[in-house]
Amino acid sequence: MKLDWMFKSSLLLDLIMGMKFLHHRQLVHGRLKSRNCVVDGRFVLKVTDYGYNELLEVQSVTWMDPKPEDRFWTAPELLRNPSLEKAGTFCGDVYSFSIIMQEVIVRGPPFSMLDLSPNDIVKKVQKPPPLCRPSVSPDLAPMECIQIMKQCWSEQPERRPNFDQIFDQVSTTSPTQAHSRTC
Repeated sequence: MKLDWMFKSSLLLDLIMGMKFLHHRQLVHGRLKSRNCVVDGRFVLKVTDYGYNELLEVQSVTWMDPKPEDRFWTAPELLRNPSLEKAGTFCGDVYSFSIIMQEVIVRGPPFSMLDLSPNDIVKKVQKPPPLCRPSVSPDLAPMECIQIMKQCWSEQPERRPNFDQIFDQVSTTSPTQAHSRTC
């Protein structure tokens, strides 16, 4: 199915609104990835699987390292620190959003344009230089959105925007501004 930019930006705005909701309640998702985003019958994206890390901690479940392909959405600073990876961070959620944004824009898996194994991709993200990020053709999305995506996957977590800032930037460049006000 072909998706136009209006539909893609609507999905991204739904994701941003969901993450704004969580972060305003001081909830870190910690496991944000495209598999944890579902689209309902009205084509509204919903964020799922938040709070899972806390549930595991309360249940005293032993942490098991995820498979490399399940870590594509994990921020570099979390890959370097297992205790941070278990808990997640607000900045880590922003990085995860940027990888989902890449998936929506190219309509393909994360890092699909790189000819590397999942293990090699995770190692390169974890230990730059050189910086390892997906590449996105400028003709697939408005340049402002590609710039936002790149800000969100910054190597320095403090340089990543928060979801309020992302919403402000995306809603001013998005053809679905009215949609964002009705959610």
